[in-house]
Amino acid sequence: MTNKHKGEFTFTAAGSDWKGVLDFNTFAELEEKLGIGFIQLHKRFNDETQLRLTDVRTLFYCALKQFHPEVTERIVGHLLQELTIPGAMKLLQEAVGASFGSEAGGEEGGQAGTGENPSKPATGQDAGTGPA
Repeated sequence: MTNKHKGEFTFTAAGSDWKGVLDFNTFAELEEKLGIGFIQLHKRFNDETQLRLTDVRTLFYCALKQFHPEVTERIVGHLLQELTIPGAMKLLQEAVGASFGSEAGGEEGGQAGTGENPSKPATGQDAGTGPA
């Protein structure tokens, strides 16, 4: 079962069902493979002039291998060819939107200041790592 709120996504390609996830581990591995930090990743994926096909393939590879450890980057390339780049990007936008609560996925990730979303602490809540 796919849990969209955890950044999971599914699709069918090459006659098989595929499942991936965009979570902390996916993005940490992507940082390692591409040699850039999360903020640079965000900027690159949101700027068509900076985005490379290898970036998209590597992101899908990192996302799919959590559920399909046998997958290779070549296999992912064939899957992306079938999905098309616009189709693949739509899947990613929906998964990121659901996982991180952006409007891209049409889901809300909690309200700022309520403590519902751990990335946005409630007013008066300690947000640092040490004493005040």
